[in-house]
Amino acid sequence: MGAFKVYATNVAKAFDKLCSALLGGDEDDTLSKRFGKCEYECHLCWLVCRFLDLFEKDHCQKALRYRSYNVDTELWEWGKYKSKKEMMKMTLEEFNLKYKYKRDTHESWKPCELEDGLYRGDCEDYCLSLQELVPGMSRYDLYYCKSARGRGHCILGDGNKFIECNYQRMEPKEFYISKGYTKIKKFFWLDVLYRIVSTKLFGRALFIGR
Repeated sequence: MGAFKVYATNVAKAFDKLCSALLGGDEDDTLSKRFGKCEYECHLCWLVCRFLDLFEKDHCQKALRYRSYNVDTELWEWGKYKSKKEMMKMTLEEFNLKYKYKRDTHESWKPCELEDGLYRGDCEDYCLSLQELVPGMSRYDLYYCKSARGRGHCILGDGNKFIECNYQRMEPKEFYISKGYTKIKKFFWLDVLYRIVSTKLFGRALFIGR
């Protein structure tokens, strides 16, 4: 590694820790480490970590390994650290039993809300909840398709197998085509990011038709 690259890396790491300290963090903690600490209980932190995964897989969780977490000198605690194994204990069957479809009055992209012991939301909320709550589902991508009724619909899959809120189980692509689903294509990640961030900021995905 050249001298300039070492210098730039050192400055970047120092600036990262400075930003974290200015936001009430421990002097040795990076922002990535603090996001990773509450990745599975804060949806915004989870979203930031998914974005950072584009540059380095499991970036936030790797940041946690460098030093034990110091809570004594953290002035603004973003959340209690829990590992992915501790937080993500819900099976697909358990989630489906607690899921109740709830149609959005406008396009809103966020995991299902827990109301009266049930997770309520529409198709994209169902898929986002699976990614966040069910082990193994985070590796699947969001896809757009037309339902049998000709309406825009969100499903989760890998290009060969898919799951969505109506059938609630993994089935091959041919199964959904036989049920009248058409135009199955992957959402561009920037499109998904825009919809989620817009919902966070404004309560809905602006300029998106149903």
